Amino acid sequence: MPQKSTQTKDKEKIAVWVDRRLLSGLRSLKKSVGIPVSEAINRAIEMYLKEQKK
Repeated sequence: MPQKSTQTKDKEKIAVWVDRRLLSGLRSLKKSVGIPVSEAINRAIEMYLKEQKK
């Protein structure tokens, strides 16, 4: 059976280990404001990378 692609035009699926405490916070954020965990992680990484360029 052919494997499904894990890529779209702009994104690629990866596996990462996340501290349980952080994941709990991300899930709480999802419940309170509706932002998906993956989107919150993407935004945090983007902010981190911008900060590193300064």
